[in-house]
Amino acid sequence: MTVTGPKTDVWLVKTVGALLIPVSLCLLSYTTIRANLLPAAILGASTSVAFIVVDFYYALTGVISEIYMLDGFVEAGFLCCWAYLWFWRRHEWIKS
Repeated sequence: MTVTGPKTDVWLVKTVGALLIPVSLCLLSYTTIRANLLPAAILGASTSVAFIVVDFYYALTGVISEIYMLDGFVEAGFLCCWAYLWFWRRHEWIKS
């Protein structure tokens, strides 16, 4: 809270953190199994987009600290990685 400021809705912070654990486990599981990675790409990219929108919208409207825009840029980097994997390596992903 030193960097991002005090929280009034700690339950919300904990809820988002709890929801990120299964998303992360799902994405991590795709690194070890041989399967169609398209679902992982959809999950990873859409999660990144959701965080980008939330981070920038609420930081720019003054609801949350502007430091959250830094997270938005990190998420944009993740989104670029997912786009790279989809557009340039999708032939390796799609398996019958």
